[in-house]
Amino acid sequence: MERLRYNSPLEARQQAAESQGFAASLEIKAGDEVFEVPQRGLLDDDQAERLAELELETESWDHGPDVTLSDGTVIPGQLLRPYRKNGKLVKPAYPVRVAVALWGEEKYARYKAAGGRAADVTAALAQLDKRVEERAGDDSKSVRDARPDSAVAEGD
Repeated sequence: MERLRYNSPLEARQQAAESQGFAASLEIKAGDEVFEVPQRGLLDDDQAERLAELELETESWDHGPDVTLSDGTVIPGQLLRPYRKNGKLVKPAYPVRVAVALWGEEKYARYKAAGGRAADVTAALAQLDKRVEERAGDDSKSVRDARPDSAVAEGD
């Protein structure tokens, strides 16, 4: 009889990501330390909460004007760059806030002291987001690929 093998949380995340065809995380080496940037679907509970709080906060930042298409569809205005709230520059900068959301203040301070840049963290997260998005686009079972004219066969 085969014994069940229990994975550590890290092994489980890596295995889940690999089975879906994307990386669980990217690693950035700064000084003698390696800093993990996990893809959004594999954030730990604290990371997910801090990043969600940041994303919610950005909704209150200054946006450009909405765009109305010829068919009446309204596309909300994009965040103005540099990011600002009520006309004042957002400080610390958005990339710093993302790095702190992922790692906390103390770990981000170590990263920065070792020569790390917050912009590299947001770039790594964007790269992971793109891989997941591309994977979803390639998956015929993905909601993204669903077409209104595609019907489910009887019995399915």
